[in-house]
Amino acid sequence: MPTALRKRNVPISGVRSVVREGGPDGDEAVVFVHGNPGSSADWEFLGAQVADFARVIAPDMCGCGDSEAPPGVRNYRGEVVIADLIALLDALAIDKVRLV
Repeated sequence: MPTALRKRNVPISGVRSVVREGGPDGDEAVVFVHGNPGSSADWEFLGAQVADFARVIAPDMCGCGDSEAPPGVRNYRGEVVIADLIALLDALAIDKVRLV
């Protein structure tokens, strides 16, 4: 049976972002991005299975799940979501991504 993903807080752009992660450490990861609305919990089952052989990152995107919304941001356009995802990957030292 796969091991459950761990949850932790990662500060991104001055707000608390929550990420589920599992698998071996490294600079390469399979990154699971949820839809809107949604959260990283959408990927819990599949992510845990992939973590048996690869690093897995499943963030709660800004304003979703357990992550905070940046002050004054009401419209999560593509540019905002992409910038937050890049900032998260930089904070976690991930250089190569397999995006799901």
